[in-house]
Amino acid sequence: MNFGAKPSPGACSLRRPSLQEDRTSRVLSQSTCLTHLLYKPLRRIARLFWQKDAGRGDFTRIPGGLPGVETRGELLYTYGVTTRKISLATMCRVLSENPAKLYGMFPRKGVLQAGADADIVVYDPQADHLLRAEDMTSLAGYTPYEGFPIRGGIRQVWLRGRLAVEDGFVLAGPDGKYISRGKCSL
Repeated sequence: MNFGAKPSPGACSLRRPSLQEDRTSRVLSQSTCLTHLLYKPLRRIARLFWQKDAGRGDFTRIPGGLPGVETRGELLYTYGVTTRKISLATMCRVLSENPAKLYGMFPRKGVLQAGADADIVVYDPQADHLLRAEDMTSLAGYTPYEGFPIRGGIRQVWLRGRLAVEDGFVLAGPDGKYISRGKCSL
């Protein structure tokens, strides 16, 4: 394998199951369905270039999976909230409350209230930019959203009361804590 060569854009964009335009547009206004689209396919993992290159010559051997966790919020705000397909409140439910319910962690996670373990994202609606792989922290080395215009941007991320990200720079090291799961309440 040539680890230095990039596989085709088609190989980098392959994911299973595929999202079809009519299906996606029908469910965008339903936060429960949108949560399932974004979080339920557990196999949706970022693949590195050399992994995608495994299908060179035979597309059936290309592993599915896209990098997308890093861009999920900005894309949802840009193409959901600013286009009025979903409300800001729906976006918050889709990105925090519903996943916490889906994975049995609500109300410890997914809500801003006393006693909850809240991580907070401060979003600046004026910080427009283009998505670029070179700006990503993902090890995938690419983004299927290269060059997409984004409305606003993440200004800060607070993790358990400490500033973890500011203006695109990660300030904190890995500091995750295990949270046991309960039953899905979604």
